[in-house]
This record gives sequence, C-alpha cells and structure tokens, in this order.
Amino acid sequence: AFWMRNTPMPLSIAYFDQDGKVVSIKDMAPCKDSDDCPSYPAGGVFRYALEVPKGELAEALVAEGSTITIDG
Repeated sequence: AFWMRNTPMPLSIAYFDQDGKVVSIKDMAPCKDSDDCPSYPAGGVFRYALEVPKGELAEALVAEGSTITIDG
C-alpha cells in the first residue's frame, strides 16, 4: 500500500501486475506529517505502480483494462 504522508498535492496511482496489466487505480488525498494518514492498497497483487498528479492517468493513456510495457 502507498500513503501520502508529507505529500502536499493529490495524486492518482495505478497498480500493475507483473505482466503490466492494471490491477487497480486510486486517487489519493494529501496528508500532512501525521501517523494517521490513510494508506491506499492495490486491489490485488502488483509489481509496479505509477503515480501522477490527480486526474492525469488518462493523459498517460492509463485506465482500467490497460496494459503497459516496461522496457529495460
């Protein structure tokens, strides 16, 4: 799970499995320096995560059902 401690801006996160298929997508709210910041777990087993400013996953062409390819 990811969390937003000391993160001043909202983010969107996409979790991907080992084959690059989207497992789940979440929007995450900013949180100050606090131990009680919420965590944002994936909807299943994941290997990769991509964080972008909230709402910009569509610009990266990432949506439910998407698959990414990671070179290198």
